[in-house]
Amino acid sequence: MVKPYILLISGGHITKCIYAFTNPFYPSFTLPPPQPNSPGDVQLNINNPIRLADGSSLAAGQGCNSRGFSYYEPSQEGFLTTYIDSNEQNTSITDIIYATKHDQLFARTIQSNHAYLASYLAGKLLKIELDCNNGLLGCAYFTVGGESSSSLPIIFFAILWLIYIKLKYFTLRGPVPGQPPHFFFGNLIQSGLLVGSKPISDVYISYKERFGDIYLFWVGFIRYTIVHNIDDVQYIFNNRNKYDQGSIFLEKVSILVPDSIICNIGAKFKRHGAITMPLFRRNKILSNMNIIIDGTDKLLDRWRTQSSEHVHTDIVEQCQNLLLEVFGMIAFDYDLETINENLSENKNELTEALKYIMDAFRFIIYAPSIISTTYLKCNPRYQRARATIERYLNNMVEQELTESLDSRTERKKISLIASLVSSLQTDEKAEAVKKEEDKKGISRKELFDEMLMFLFAGYETTSTALAWCIYQLSKHPRIQEKIKKELIDDNTGQYLSFDHLDSFVYLDCFINEVLRYSPTIDGTSRTVVVDDCLPSSGTRLYKGDQVLIPSSALARDDRHWKIDPNLFYPERFLNEDKHRHPCAFLPFGNGHRQCIGQDLARLELKIILARMLQQVTIGDGGPEFNTGVCIQRLTIMPKHVGVTIQFS
Repeated sequence: MVKPYILLISGGHITKCIYAFTNPFYPSFTLPPPQPNSPGDVQLNINNPIRLADGSSLAAGQGCNSRGFSYYEPSQEGFLTTYIDSNEQNTSITDIIYATKHDQLFARTIQSNHAYLASYLAGKLLKIELDCNNGLLGCAYFTVGGESSSSLPIIFFAILWLIYIKLKYFTLRGPVPGQPPHFFFGNLIQSGLLVGSKPISDVYISYKERFGDIYLFWVGFIRYTIVHNIDDVQYIFNNRNKYDQGSIFLEKVSILVPDSIICNIGAKFKRHGAITMPLFRRNKILSNMNIIIDGTDKLLDRWRTQSSEHVHTDIVEQCQNLLLEVFGMIAFDYDLETINENLSENKNELTEALKYIMDAFRFIIYAPSIISTTYLKCNPRYQRARATIERYLNNMVEQELTESLDSRTERKKISLIASLVSSLQTDEKAEAVKKEEDKKGISRKELFDEMLMFLFAGYETTSTALAWCIYQLSKHPRIQEKIKKELIDDNTGQYLSFDHLDSFVYLDCFINEVLRYSPTIDGTSRTVVVDDCLPSSGTRLYKGDQVLIPSSALARDDRHWKIDPNLFYPERFLNEDKHRHPCAFLPFGNGHRQCIGQDLARLELKIILARMLQQVTIGDGGPEFNTGVCIQRLTIMPKHVGVTIQFS
């Protein structure tokens, strides 16, 4: 076998090595493209320079020029100096490739009449005969075309790595059915989720029809076992020692708010929960009734200035502004000023910043964590949005710090911001070195993460539910009139009280039906803590598996509802479907990690809708504006809501 050296030739016999390539393999290069009679140079050994055979560098002025070229032809068992050109003439390759001074070897740009030379010589071993300026003769060997042999190990291991990734993350195997996933994207393209062409709740339903109650579904790199079997769902929720909060969900949310309660487990969850969870119990939130009424009245005042024929096409944004206004006062005792008197300004910098981060979170859910983290760090728009939100949070904290200690101590029983600020650690460094079980209070970083998380959760899901409520009222005048009659029969006039709210039974049914028929969230996830077998279906699950409960699909499964679940019918909660399976309707999740703010969300929806319907009738803005098509964001939002507002 020919060695990859430049060798001295004396009298036709190889006697001594003069030069050697630094890489032990044959260097290779791709001949440059053909040009019409315009030769140019491309360095042959730019990534594989030649040196003296002993490894030393060339002396100044030392080098060689080519005397001739040949290529090895296996069929001839020797080196040939010519090839058959386009005119079927023997042509010397010496005119195409040449060497020059020092350690530089060059290839000349191929002229147009030799256009097929590159493919002709591809993969062949070439030899350059050299005439060196020290009076010696030598030669060099190399290959033409493709990658050099030195890159083969890299290519080999890259192929092995891709095979490993495909087998580990993107291969359908085992007894659980599913759609074979695409590399990297999983089932996102096949299901239409990547382009947002359909909400994920519809995807769950269609996949259940294809694969049954238990199937696999890939969200990018993440493989979920989707469980529709309602008895298995109940088993999962009832066995928290086997199924804990979904670790993938925690990992994704932790990119935004790593120290918030929603991302915590174990002792840290208990420490944060002791500070925040009691504030969202019903007896604590009832005191916020007037705040919700005042915010709703602000929105009604804006609507009064508009004609009853005007079609409001920005209902989603107005609902977001209203819930931000309300939640800012309830949780933080801070007026976010999101309901502007100027009707043309439904968007302010805070709502715009929150909306952008919510949209970014959708990318975070689908992308690998390392890509998501890099994307957010390198995204100036995200950084500006984050800075805007943090400025508002800082203002809230500074305002709270101006309160007296006695005031804060009294208010922390009902105020989230007072409770959080009162729990700030006095010596963060000392607390940081303690075991989690021994820590008290929260750090400044944990405080801001909690505030940001509650700001997201406090307005996004409830505002989406309110927008769906307004849409359904516009589409079902019979139901709207029935709610109005309930309000009138109670003789409330323009006044609302806790007793009034409890008597609005049909309004409760309407809100439940909206949450069932137009769910804001698609489901909840759990991580398998120990190997287990689901009792009803017999499906085997293993430690580390990700399980998803598609609550949005369960709410539309006709096996669990006596009245057609595809029918919008609030009366179902009064009669036939009042005593349904406990896991058929899970708008706020279930088990020990269900939504801690569900009582507040229900109270906000009930008060806002009652206050609105005391004064207005919501009309359908027509098929051009009021289609209600779903769009998948962090929540399942209505894409087009256009309604008229007529005051009584």
